[in-house]
Amino acid sequence: MKILRTACPGCDTPTEKARHVFRRDFSAAASIMPFRAYDVCACPACGLFYAGNIEESMPLADYYAMLSRYEGASFVLSAPMKRVYEREAAFIAKHVGKEARILDIGCASGGLLGELQRHGYTHLFGLELSGKNCTHIKEHYGIEAYQGGLGNLPEPFEDSFDLVILSGVLEHLLDLRENLKECLSLLSAQGKLYLFLPDMEQFRTHADLYQEFSAEHINFFSRASLDALLLTFGMEAVSVARDEEAVCGVAGNLHGIWQHGAGSCSASSDNPEAVGENRRRDDAAMQEYLDACAELVEHVRRRVASELRGEKAFVWGAATQTALLFQMGVLSEENVFGVVDSNVNYHGQHAYVGTISPPAVLREHPNVPVLISSQYAQDEIASVIRDTMRLPNRIIKLF
Repeated sequence: MKILRTACPGCDTPTEKARHVFRRDFSAAASIMPFRAYDVCACPACGLFYAGNIEESMPLADYYAMLSRYEGASFVLSAPMKRVYEREAAFIAKHVGKEARILDIGCASGGLLGELQRHGYTHLFGLELSGKNCTHIKEHYGIEAYQGGLGNLPEPFEDSFDLVILSGVLEHLLDLRENLKECLSLLSAQGKLYLFLPDMEQFRTHADLYQEFSAEHINFFSRASLDALLLTFGMEAVSVARDEEAVCGVAGNLHGIWQHGAGSCSASSDNPEAVGENRRRDDAAMQEYLDACAELVEHVRRRVASELRGEKAFVWGAATQTALLFQMGVLSEENVFGVVDSNVNYHGQHAYVGTISPPAVLREHPNVPVLISSQYAQDEIASVIRDTMRLPNRIIKLF
């Protein structure tokens, strides 16, 4: 088994010296996850929280190309995601001129590029692992999008950019420093970096089943730890804001623009007292989140026991929430009849108690209850079961 990340991705301090705060185990669904397990670690040197001792299940590039949810259905933007892109584009427009040459790395189906286009930007480019998304961006927006990723840049990106965007990307990067170095090499002399990423200090604002520690998010930044990392590259904040709207179950976000020598930083290593205070604040925020998650797990455990009472149920949802319920022993072969998911990329994959099936299989088992594992989409899924599919199965909501 290949072990990744035996050192902090921010400063290379060995993971064996880190404080381990939680173990995330995806092994029950290793066929559809990039990792089998990892430890959430706190680096004693730079303060970054990160996924360490990662047990690889499949290469990340293969996962995003073959199994990721960021294509197909994402062509139709949800209302919350549209609001996010609108806020991002408006923020960028305050700090970047309309003549700027802009590259959005990891641009998904082009939602942010489309909003920037609506704001009057014309020199727009995208880089995306999914070929389907690249085709959609070209056809829908008329924007050039190239298939590829960091570490595999296509030839057209030899020219520099006035702005490089990493929106919802930094938290995914395995080779964090190397990838950041590559991004910064694409900037013009006065170029800027725009980042949008989950804000670790806001994890505690909502209780979930450890979903901030997902199969894809492996770097957990606060404002202080983000500034500290970027400062090692000479990048300082031009403007940073907090976006407090939770989207798709993920806590609020940080977003901002950094530039060489901008002169604003919250985490200067020249002030040990400030660094110590930042570390204490980050540690407290993480512990509050862990405590809230642990309490919610016990609530869900009691609910499953009271609802099933020896029965077996179909579980709707094959991704990380279900993996956590198996990890914690809330779900097992004893109470799960089968697993269904609407993501066609999962169908036929062996995970949990057998093969993941499409929801249509529920029609063959009208007397088997359906347990919805999702916290934030449970009402939408229940509506699909009852109103769209018109199934008689008893529905169990956990939240």
